[in-house]
Amino acid sequence: MIHVGKFNYEIENLAVNKKMVRLCSPQVRKTLLLRQLADSEGRSKFMNQKRVFIIHGWGGSPDELLHKWLKLELEKKGLEVFVPQMPNPEKPVIEAWVSRLEEIVRAPDKDTILVGHSIGCQAILRYLEKLNPMSKIGGVVFIAPWLTLSNLESEEEWQVADPWLNTPIRETDVIKHTLKITTIFSDNDPYVSSENIELFKRRFNAEVVVEHGKGHFTADDGVKKLESALNAILVS
Repeated sequence: MIHVGKFNYEIENLAVNKKMVRLCSPQVRKTLLLRQLADSEGRSKFMNQKRVFIIHGWGGSPDELLHKWLKLELEKKGLEVFVPQMPNPEKPVIEAWVSRLEEIVRAPDKDTILVGHSIGCQAILRYLEKLNPMSKIGGVVFIAPWLTLSNLESEEEWQVADPWLNTPIRETDVIKHTLKITTIFSDNDPYVSSENIELFKRRFNAEVVVEHGKGHFTADDGVKKLESALNAILVS
């Protein structure tokens, strides 16, 4: 038994080599225990902290002004924020993007919030679809999400988009993994028509916010911050 302050701890309850502990001096035993308690406390704090993953869009990057603004504002509120670089963003592939999400999120839970922009929303939908049946995250926020597209500029772009547009998504396998889905659209998005608003409402029971004049929510559209997205994340 090891004594720390007014508490007593049995050696058998320590997550260390029991034989080694018994051979140590009392002071070394106490040090081992204190380290374990500190590690446990750190893990507990980490597990109770909300984690936000912001997934950029087709041709995008973590350095986009909107993503950087969201990260800064959320970190001010004490959230842990990750904005990963997704693979081959100029020619995104479903399998590679979903694999990257699995790699970075690792252990999704109720304190996990996923935020996507454009094709990043699609990647999140397909990631959720594949989750373990018992897994559930705290919420999802989509900026300019789409299931149909308009006004792509070249045949090559349509070829890249084709698998994303035509590989089915099982909405029941998405909805069961998240407590809430919030979608944010713009009334003048050149790529995402209003048809998508109704699709997300009907298929994913999504809450909908429609912004005025924000285009596709890029820096070229003059969008450097988005309060509706920030608020939606904070209440997830």
